[in-house]
Amino acid sequence: MKIKIAITAFAVACVASTYGSLLFDYSTDATVSGYTTAEQHTWSLNSANHPSFGGGGYSPPPFGSGFYAEPMGSPAFAVNGFGAPTASLVKTTGAGYMAGSSLYVPYVDTWDTATYGQDFGYQYHSIAYGVAGTFALSDSSANSEDSIVVLFKNGGDSSMISSVSLQLDGVDSNITATHVEMQHLAAGEGQGAYTVDAYQFDVSGETYSSYAVAFSTLGHAALYDIQLETSDAFAAIPEPTTTAFLGLISGVGLLVRRFRFGS
Repeated sequence: MKIKIAITAFAVACVASTYGSLLFDYSTDATVSGYTTAEQHTWSLNSANHPSFGGGGYSPPPFGSGFYAEPMGSPAFAVNGFGAPTASLVKTTGAGYMAGSSLYVPYVDTWDTATYGQDFGYQYHSIAYGVAGTFALSDSSANSEDSIVVLFKNGGDSSMISSVSLQLDGVDSNITATHVEMQHLAAGEGQGAYTVDAYQFDVSGETYSSYAVAFSTLGHAALYDIQLETSDAFAAIPEPTTTAFLGLISGVGLLVRRFRFGS
């Protein structure tokens, strides 16, 4: 039995890291009455899963100029829990790129090389804090569902994600998102810290066949996973319950602990 538990934990970890993590399952949460998932898309963001995303990186001095921005190579396409494979993630501005374990968005380097030449010591550069990257999630196979939900798992706190907005059929919408912090582990940034945030748009009564969700990130943001889904009937997302959150990483840790101590 203990061996079986350990194997199950390993399998869950492999599925989560390879195919995208389901951050929350609202369809099984009794506090979200009437919620049914119509389409569901997940991204596990790293260079192994999305090697062609491109779009920036770090070139250390003295032969490079530090963090640099490039146009995005190709969209990062989602893995689909429900529906057709029609959802994608694109970068619109910034130096964000796929790192080994996340979509990393570095601070903006403001050293003026054209005026001052190459800074071989790299000690006089200044850093532009604040918004450092903008992105958009889109789905071209919508069917006028009543609810659009996007969840982000990032390596900091809720302030790392901002300006979450909606387009319906290519037109900016004035519908604003409701934000709920689903889980926060540790304070601020650092090893093991992460936050899961949910943003929900009430699009009841709207007619559309495609949509896009734009968002911004602060510098030093690390996005691990994204979940995008629609629901046929609008049901407001409440504050999280302890039973519905899947917590794949913490769940694996619990199984390993049970295996180790035999409880």
